[in-house]
Formats: sequence, C-alpha cells, structure tokens
Amino acid sequence: MDTAKEMTPAQLTRMRADAAMQHAGFERGWKANAINVAGVSNYQDTLRGLASKWGNTPALIWLLPENNSFDENSMRVEIDGLQVGYLPKAKAKKARAIGGPVPALGYVMKWEKGYRVELFAKGL
Repeated sequence: MDTAKEMTPAQLTRMRADAAMQHAGFERGWKANAINVAGVSNYQDTLRGLASKWGNTPALIWLLPENNSFDENSMRVEIDGLQVGYLPKAKAKKARAIGGPVPALGYVMKWEKGYRVELFAKGL
C-alpha cells in the first residue's frame, strides 16, 4: 500500500499514532511501559465523552501538580482540560521531580468496568 487512500482505517490510525509519538520523541513499543491512570471510576461520564471524541487516536494528556493535603506528590491527569484521574503514587513522585506540567500521550479505552486511561510519559 503506497497511499493513504489504500490504507484501512485501522492502519491510518496506527500511522497517525506512530507519527504523533515520533514527533513527541516517544519510542516505538511505548505501550509496554504504559501507566494505568488511578481514580478513573470517578470520571466515567467525562471519559465516555472523550472516548467518543478520541476513539483509537492517541490523546495529548497533561500531568499537573495538585495541592492535596493527603498526598504531597499528587498529580492530576487531564485530557482536553478535563480531569480524568490521578497518576499512581509511585509515578507521581517521579513526575513531581520533573517539575511543572508533564506532557504524555495515551488512550481512553472501554473495558469491562467502564472506561480507563493508559498513558506514557518520558522519564516515568
């Protein structure tokens, strides 16, 4: 297949995902190091809407420091400016060390309990 017209939708999606990851400097095979976002059960309505928008295309995700009296390293996870959960504690501590908002790529996916988010961020 030489042109995009000859590619299936799945192949086009994979090509766009690969291009986005290469542009952002992510290695091929990043899903092997994917991080499951915590607390997604509290954001199912938001995730449902984002899943219909993003489908199987990787979304730009932001990891943002949060003031939280229970966890000084807390990092909220946002897609399109909407909170979708939190970075797991072990990863949040590393992300805090990076400082500031941390960009990531990932997917909103349907699973047996609703929706979930997998992401990859360099250095985590």
